[in-house]
Amino acid sequence: MKIGFCTNLLNRSSQGVGDEWLAAGKSAGFDYVELPLTQVNALGSREFADLNAKLGDMGLPCEACNNFFPPEIRLTGDSFSLERIRTYLGEALVRAAALGVGIIVLGSPKSKNLEPGFPLATAKNQLVSSLQAISDLASPLGITVVLEPLAKEEANFINTGSEALDIVDLVGRHNVMVLIDFYHLSVEGENPEIVTKASDRLRHVHISDPPERLYPVNPKPGLEAFLRKLASVGYRHRISIEAFSESFSKDAELGLGALRRLIGSMQPDSNLS
Repeated sequence: MKIGFCTNLLNRSSQGVGDEWLAAGKSAGFDYVELPLTQVNALGSREFADLNAKLGDMGLPCEACNNFFPPEIRLTGDSFSLERIRTYLGEALVRAAALGVGIIVLGSPKSKNLEPGFPLATAKNQLVSSLQAISDLASPLGITVVLEPLAKEEANFINTGSEALDIVDLVGRHNVMVLIDFYHLSVEGENPEIVTKASDRLRHVHISDPPERLYPVNPKPGLEAFLRKLASVGYRHRISIEAFSESFSKDAELGLGALRRLIGSMQPDSNLS
């Protein structure tokens, strides 16, 4: 199983790509990096070329992206526009493909949150249409989009894995699947059994150590149980650590080591690899 790291939370005040963390992540032993697509798409042509070259020189692939949409591109609400969504995708997906991205996470709460008084049923239809449009453009590039449920502290729409599955089923596309984030699952108090329910549509996982959302340097029993649940359904896809850190070099090495030991201890009794 490949384990990667997200750059979007490492500097709480940064709005950039997070390329300053790449060398430390590579040194710690991560298999890949998960970069924020909105910020990647905002780079100038030369800056993007330099980033791509830097990743290649390091031997650190960008296999996943998060932060899919900027807030001004609305996936629901009165400003919803498939034309505007497709225009953004025409730029962002090309860059993702150039990096070799296989998974893009759709959390983007500011793009999909319900506006006050906006009908829930209409918002669901708009999100389904958005995901179908994304699917049409992402599929030829070999990209799968995973819908991420977010806790109520961040979002007022799609807060649980069950809600995400309902939307994915309505979309009905082979490259629109589900992500489960252990932090959001824990904050919402959702039963980890959702992993079993989602197993055939689960294509990506985010983890951290709640409630502080830190690197899993000393994993708590809840995280171990969650990983065992993944093992029990034969999950073989990627896991990204999406967490805050005040000392990334140290936390990356210790957290990745602890995570690999946990996963390794489950190997004899599972299909995890």
